[in-house]
Amino acid sequence: MIVMSLRLFGVVMRRQQVSEVARALSPWTLGALCVVLTSGWLLFASEAFKCYDSIPFRVKMVCLFLALTYHFTIYRKIIRADEGRVTASMNRFAGILSLVLWFSVGLAGRGIGFL
Repeated sequence: MIVMSLRLFGVVMRRQQVSEVARALSPWTLGALCVVLTSGWLLFASEAFKCYDSIPFRVKMVCLFLALTYHFTIYRKIIRADEGRVTASMNRFAGILSLVLWFSVGLAGRGIGFL
C-alpha cells in the first residue's frame, strides 16, 4: 500500500499508469491483508481479556475498519480509474488518507502493549 500511495504522489514509477501499478500490486496487497488479519486474529485470541478493556485496541479496531472500508471502496475506484478521470490532487489526497489510516492502525497497535 505504501508503494501504491507513493505512485499516487508521483514519487515512484512515474512512467507507469496508476491503474497498471494497481493491477500489478493487487495480488500482493490482498495476500498481505490476509496475513495481517490472520496474525492479528491469533494475537487477539491469545490475550482477548487484555484487549477487551484496552482503549488503544478499540482505537485500532476503529482505524482498521475505516482503513479497510476506505481501501475497498473509494481508494480502489481512484486507483483503477483512467488517468484522465482523476486529478493529481485527488490522487495525492487518496494517497495521504490511505497512509494516515494504515499508519494509525499500526500506531494504535503499538499502544496496546504500553497501556
